[in-house]
Amino acid sequence: MYTRKNGFTLIELLVVISIIALLISLLLPALGQAKENGRQIQCGSRMHQLFLAINVYAQDNNGWITPMQVLHRDSGIEQSWRSLLWEYISQEPDLVDCPSEDVERYALGPPDVIGQIDPQETFVPSGIGAVNVHYNNGKRTRPPIGRGPEYGPSRDNLSKFDDIEIPGQTIMLGDGNSNARGAFPEDRFWIYKDIGDVTGPGFSRAVQRDPGYDRHFGKANYTFADGHVALKASNELRCDGDVCQWTAQADPHDAPRGGRRGGRN
Repeated sequence: MYTRKNGFTLIELLVVISIIALLISLLLPALGQAKENGRQIQCGSRMHQLFLAINVYAQDNNGWITPMQVLHRDSGIEQSWRSLLWEYISQEPDLVDCPSEDVERYALGPPDVIGQIDPQETFVPSGIGAVNVHYNNGKRTRPPIGRGPEYGPSRDNLSKFDDIEIPGQTIMLGDGNSNARGAFPEDRFWIYKDIGDVTGPGFSRAVQRDPGYDRHFGKANYTFADGHVALKASNELRCDGDVCQWTAQADPHDAPRGGRRGGRN
């Protein structure tokens, strides 16, 4: 008498494999998106921690916000904002990087260079950039994170938090940088206007093709001067004849050349 053995036939096995493959193809994109959502949230959290570090730095320096970079005249060495904040971020280089960025990471720099006053420090890229849009040596416009007084005749290059007219819309930090294809390819630690008149209206990271401007599903994280972090597409950020979200002045394009708004000391 013939007795059928228990088990799958070849056709049944192929059907099961096909169903499993279909389920994997449906689930992988969702899992990938969930993973990237987590990275985006972690990136935003790091930007908020940087904002807090900048606040403490300002409290220790008579209210002045961290410079983008300073030049030490005695040695001729430049130092970036990341190194200036080194002790304020507990010497954690990952805080100036984004988990979604695998290549341009400050934490991958030489351990004896990152966070130090070293001639190679500014050459190390970072996944998060500080805003220096409309920097023009203290004339007419002033970014929230300017450059040290060594770059100009006075502290007109720098800002205090009190100088920022609309903190809730003024950007201080953002994903990526503006210099991998720009005028200063070695300085990949800032967001800067490379195209056209640097003091004039109009600034689009998408037009400049900035690395990181579309890092998170076509958008990027930005830290604003009131401390909140938001995910924005490049075309959602304004810099026109009426307002510019990249500068301490709400409307820097009509500000008096070399003038100041607000008391400073």
